Amino acid sequence: MLLTFSNMRKVIFLDRDGVINMERGTYTFLPEHFEYTPNFWQNCKQMQSWGYDFIIITNQGGIAKKLYGKKEVELLNDKILQDAKAHGVQILAIYYCPHHNEIESCYCRKPNNLMLEKACAKYDVDKQQSYFIGDSQRDIDAAKKTEITGILIPKNVSLTSIFDRIAHG
Repeated sequence: MLLTFSNMRKVIFLDRDGVINMERGTYTFLPEHFEYTPNFWQNCKQMQSWGYDFIIITNQGGIAKKLYGKKEVELLNDKILQDAKAHGVQILAIYYCPHHNEIESCYCRKPNNLMLEKACAKYDVDKQQSYFIGDSQRDIDAAKKTEITGILIPKNVSLTSIFDRIAHG
């Protein structure tokens, strides 16, 4: 009898604004405007206990619009990673698209799925056991193109509302 073991990862992909941090109705790029959604880190710890890793997938079109630069995005990314570590949560990576469809076209900006495909390839993601949690239809469309289950949630809510779905597949 041949036994095989999969080293593939179960991943929760997370949109940023409105899922991780409070959507303010305008671009969030300054640390003082960055506020986590209710119980965000506790919710991540719970999902992590179910065997999930995390990857953030975010559109940052304000870069293309010259409202802020990559430096500001990367400083916020560093803050998120430091906060995750402080809460005992491992985030594998943060992918962001600096483009905006009003200025230039690309394959990475959601609803396109290049960021998801790159992450799946790099981290050997088991798409059948992974989820993309987003607050916009474009998040769900990108998930669908990647053959990952998308879960649409209202902006700025606790992730506990979807625990049953994730815990029981």
